[in-house]
Order: sequence, then C-alpha cells, then structure tokens
Amino acid sequence: MDNKLNYDKKYYRNKRREKEIPLSGALAKYVGTSYGHILQWEKKENHPMQRDKIERYVAYIEAYPEEPLETNINV
Repeated sequence: MDNKLNYDKKYYRNKRREKEIPLSGALAKYVGTSYGHILQWEKKENHPMQRDKIERYVAYIEAYPEEPLETNINV
C-alpha cells in the first residue's frame, strides 16, 4: 500500500505562511506533533511524518480563515 499523499508540500507551506499560521500553538496541537517536527517536514523532502498528521496539517490550513478574525477590543 502506498502511504504517500498527493499534495504539494511547498504549496501548503506557502499557504500557511500567507495566512500567517504559526507552527507552534494550535496547528502543532491539532496535528498532534511538535512545531519542530512540522518545520523539518516542511523543509526536508524526505523527512517523515505520519499520513494522519499530514492529513490534519492540510485540513487545518484549508479550514483556516483567509483573513484574521477581528476582535472587539472595546468591550
């Protein structure tokens, strides 16, 4: 069974950066790994990451809003 996903790693890294999604915090927690692991996986062609973690990484980036949510600081 082929465990590779059909995705463009550079595309999702760039999309994450365009949306200003930090590796630490919610993304790493949602994926279930450390920000360092995601960083190495993004940068290195052959750095392994489990298929379910890749699927969560892609899903998080796709679901993240294009524009940051506005907060009302005058409450």
